[in-house]
Amino acid sequence: MKGIIEMAESATDWPAWLSAIGTLLVSVVAILLALFKEKITAIWKSPELVIELNPSPPDSHKTIMRASGQAGFPPSEWPVFYWRMRILNKGKSGAENVEVIVASVEKKSGNTYKKVDAFPPENLVWSTYFEQGHQTAVFMPTLSPGTYKFCNLGYAFPPGKTQTVNPAVKPFLDAGKVIFQFQVKWQSNIGYWQLVPGVYRFVIWAAASNSDRVSKEFEIEVDGDWTDNEGTMLSQRVSITEV
Repeated sequence: MKGIIEMAESATDWPAWLSAIGTLLVSVVAILLALFKEKITAIWKSPELVIELNPSPPDSHKTIMRASGQAGFPPSEWPVFYWRMRILNKGKSGAENVEVIVASVEKKSGNTYKKVDAFPPENLVWSTYFEQGHQTAVFMPTLSPGTYKFCNLGYAFPPGKTQTVNPAVKPFLDAGKVIFQFQVKWQSNIGYWQLVPGVYRFVIWAAASNSDRVSKEFEIEVDGDWTDNEGTMLSQRVSITEV
């Protein structure tokens, strides 16, 4: 009889225990929220960078390159094709100091791709944002939420207007072939940023000082032929697709 009474009394204590545990959990959650409020808010409201490439106008397009004429040379102009990427911010707050980088390049050989060891990670430049003195810029100070900016991926000149930097390029230019050129900020005299006809894969990084880095891989085929037709040049003569 005594045992039954003790069990009954113990059973009546359960609501009190549950209430105590609930109060403790609420206190723990409140403490955690107070300690990590800024981090939680930052994650929820952080920028979200997205990389997109569309090989057609207005993203990629044909335009005119003009030389003013210096040292006794007359002014001249010639067509040029630009391939540009949209860097979007789909997050809840502005992305700060945004940069876009060609992280790596591989060239197809047979059925495999081999890394172009001479190509280090290099910054691309923004299309419509310039530093003081009209210098091309690699950092976009702010990219507001729900907006995008264009970043130049690369360009192609007619063969006769392409500067020979990489010695491996010259035979192709002499043969009248088109070279694709990444528009990296530092165009080294080694010329690794010039792609002769062939098939390549490259990785693009986009990053900001207050956002995680994102990456996307593309395949580019440069067939070496030139045409003034915008649609054909942008999608066939130089074909870029997401992998």
